[in-house]
Amino acid sequence: MTQHRIVLIDDHPLYREGVRTMISWHHDLRIVGEAGDARSGLELVEETQPDGVVLDITLPGSDGVTLAGKILRMKSPPRVIILSMHKGLDYVRQAIATGVSGYSLKDDAPHLIVEAIRTALKGEIYLSPQVREEFRSMPVDPSAAGLFEHLSEREREIFGMIVQGHSSQRIAEELFITLKTVETHRANINRKLGVHSTSEIVRLAAQRGLLPP
Repeated sequence: MTQHRIVLIDDHPLYREGVRTMISWHHDLRIVGEAGDARSGLELVEETQPDGVVLDITLPGSDGVTLAGKILRMKSPPRVIILSMHKGLDYVRQAIATGVSGYSLKDDAPHLIVEAIRTALKGEIYLSPQVREEFRSMPVDPSAAGLFEHLSEREREIFGMIVQGHSSQRIAEELFITLKTVETHRANINRKLGVHSTSEIVRLAAQRGLLPP
């Protein structure tokens, strides 16, 4: 079993202890370092070269989104997962636009936080269910309407499922279509929206208000 190395950056020692204990229950994940502020956190990531970094938004010395940007500009950057108490969509949009692979909330159930880390480590985007619910209740940015109009009804449906974090296999199962058909639709969505990956689709949704239908 591959064991993924994780750095945890949070300024609350008791919360770090709780996350450390939670992660210790899962043999595919291991904490290789902890930091309580942005500067030491960045140094730790440079030193340990982890597979993933779990960090809070509110940190002494810098905010977590700015720190995430610095980490993601490294030569071989790890996946970055935000673990925060902030549910505001402005925070989420900014984080996803910066390039983080996940946004989880501190009051999410422990298994969801672990799911966020594992999803990000696979190269996919994870959004907390609470965040996805906020996105669904928010009006669509009018500036995005032109882009969205280029998608067929089926493509809009699949676009929404991608933004919600569904894999191609799950989309195929839920829509009762073949995996090959899903991949064809995804290729068409990418071409029409000018993106090249799932991460870019989710970032576009965060930046432009393209929400699941």
